[in-house]
Amino acid sequence: MEGVAAVAKVVRACLGIDPTLAAAIIKRGPDPLWAAIRDEVIAFARAWHSPGEADRAFAFMMATGRSEFSDLIWPLITDVDHQRQLEALRVAGRFRPEAMKDLLELHYFGLPEATRATLLSEFVYAGGMDGVEGAVNWTLRDSSSEVRIDVVKALIFRGAERYASKLLIDANDKVWAVLGREGYADDIPDGAQADRLRAEQHAAIEGESSWARKLALLLDTPSSESRLKDIRNVLLRPELNMKEDSIGWSFSRLHEEAPDLLASALRERIAQKLGLPWDPVRYRGGIEDQEDNEISAIALGDDPTKEEALSAAMVVGPMTVRVMIDRWLRRRLELQALGRAAPKGKWDRERLEQDQIRATRPAAFANAVLEFVDEQATARIALLSELIGRHGGDATPFPFTLNRQTYDKLVALLIKWGQRLLVAAMATRQDFDKLARAMRRFPDVALLPIVTELLDEDLRRWDEARRAYFAAKRAGPRPVDVGTSYTW
Repeated sequence: MEGVAAVAKVVRACLGIDPTLAAAIIKRGPDPLWAAIRDEVIAFARAWHSPGEADRAFAFMMATGRSEFSDLIWPLITDVDHQRQLEALRVAGRFRPEAMKDLLELHYFGLPEATRATLLSEFVYAGGMDGVEGAVNWTLRDSSSEVRIDVVKALIFRGAERYASKLLIDANDKVWAVLGREGYADDIPDGAQADRLRAEQHAAIEGESSWARKLALLLDTPSSESRLKDIRNVLLRPELNMKEDSIGWSFSRLHEEAPDLLASALRERIAQKLGLPWDPVRYRGGIEDQEDNEISAIALGDDPTKEEALSAAMVVGPMTVRVMIDRWLRRRLELQALGRAAPKGKWDRERLEQDQIRATRPAAFANAVLEFVDEQATARIALLSELIGRHGGDATPFPFTLNRQTYDKLVALLIKWGQRLLVAAMATRQDFDKLARAMRRFPDVALLPIVTELLDEDLRRWDEARRAYFAAKRAGPRPVDVGTSYTW
């Protein structure tokens, strides 16, 4: 008894310091300990608790595992609001379901089916062996397919496959069909049960009308050559809807499990002008640069759709990218010369061609740009700088990821272009700006001297233009760079 008294003293001290520790001691303590502190602990918990809330006091009561708190615990762990029910069941981590046995006997079968399914599956997830065994026993008494399905999944997750197999012995056809469809055959130790689940899975695949869902089902089947062949056939189906919910998950999984298969299928889809999943750039790594073939022809075609043009552009090689850049430069300069007289359709085409270039691989784009190392025309240098600054998207510019040799060559090219702009009479401050924005993509100390020179020249021209502007207010024509009038 002295030992019980000593531990009771510790529990009383912990109630005011660390209730979680007090609850753990109560849960593991013998009945004489609980008898010694029962009234004090109940009074403490009930005074602390806000009824109807899964608060810290509620977590404390759950953690003790004592049935004396069941009248406060039961309403929350059986709440018809699924989120509130889960919050209550998970607030204390592991707990003892047997503390609820009296209320289970009285009220369990009066609960909604979904509430029963969540309650028993959480007994498995959050309980110990008593939770597992309690969930199995109550599931065997429950005729609901939903309850049995959820509990079997929970048991498999907890590694209690023997108990899951027990629940399958007298399961109805719906339970078998759902578990088979979702690929649980390999998790069941009983050979005959596993075979039936595989048969259900095969039937689900054959009967599935959605190619996206068929792909997801195939990914849950055992690895084999025939499985890979079936997956590839689905990937090449024109009817495969890239907007269905399961597509992103399926492609991400394929990218991890069979990247070569995925790359090959994506290449074929691009060549056949079929749709691609969202953010296909993530999956293009295994596709070689496409040159002088049907894909490069799509990228350079006169009338592809936007999706076809961008899909092809993201995998073409540097030679094709060079042609794309030349084409875009000619069109952009032509439109700039026309000014407001340029038709909208031509501007739409120009924007598509620019988007294509921005979608290309960084390495292919970089090697294509290096072909312009001897460019002299300031207008073309400015436009090429604009392409570099915007390559990859409109988000905050990020450094180019290139091998060191290509990176250094591009840094040298930017320096050369900067030197050219500094001595060119036709170069404008806007040209300086575009080149500086391109340099942001290459954070390299070697660029510091030329950036400093560009900045000094920009400030000199700004000051000169500003003085000329205010002088022109009194006499003579105003300078073109009227923007200087708004700066200080």
